[in-house]
Amino acid sequence: MLQFSTFRETSHLSAAFLLSQRLFSVVKLLIFVCLLLGASSLGQALQAQEATERLIEVEKKKALNGFEIEITAASETAEAALLNWLKEKKLKYKGKKGEYTVTAAMLPDFSAKTMDLYFFLTEKKGKITLALVGTLGYDLAINSKDYPAEASNIKKWLNEFAPKVADLERQMKLEAAMAQLADLEKEQKKIQSNQESLQKSIEDYKKKIAQAETDLEKGKGDLEEKSKQIAELQKTISQLQK
Repeated sequence: MLQFSTFRETSHLSAAFLLSQRLFSVVKLLIFVCLLLGASSLGQALQAQEATERLIEVEKKKALNGFEIEITAASETAEAALLNWLKEKKLKYKGKKGEYTVTAAMLPDFSAKTMDLYFFLTEKKGKITLALVGTLGYDLAINSKDYPAEASNIKKWLNEFAPKVADLERQMKLEAAMAQLADLEKEQKKIQSNQESLQKSIEDYKKKIAQAETDLEKGKGDLEEKSKQIAELQKTISQLQK
């Protein structure tokens, strides 16, 4: 029984060691993410991506002037942030993953006029790019020369949107790491509780073994005494039978 208990204790000690290693890894991840969050403002100030202007293909064999910016985040995060922004602005959109169109939009942030907006999220060689084409009429695409105010507003929005997406991804990673840490801490407490229970069981077994050893020694003395009594009685019976 003691050997079995020791085996169980060793197994739980191994589990505790593995858990501590996992905890250490998560803590390192948390520290790393926190450092990223703390340095994000400085990093963005020094290496912020700026929106650029170029022809963007809005459909097959059709390109219009637009604006684009590189986003430092996963495409899923960028798309979620874009869709969330569209919902916040109460803009009805159509399209499929990575391509969304908003028609007859009234968006004062961009222009006082009704606009059609075309959003394109693309990923090439690990780089995520968000492109935006805005038109004020049929194929009258916004550009810096003819519509400087609208062009400036769109570039400003892109320049502000990109770092927000990067911050969102860092925050999501931080929350995921914190959730993982909480789970590991629960596992740790469970193992600690089991270890305490096992330790108590071992102490109880030790007491029982010590008592059994005492009883065994006492039994040896009692056995010797009974053996002597039996021998003497047998001797007496033998003499009486003569």
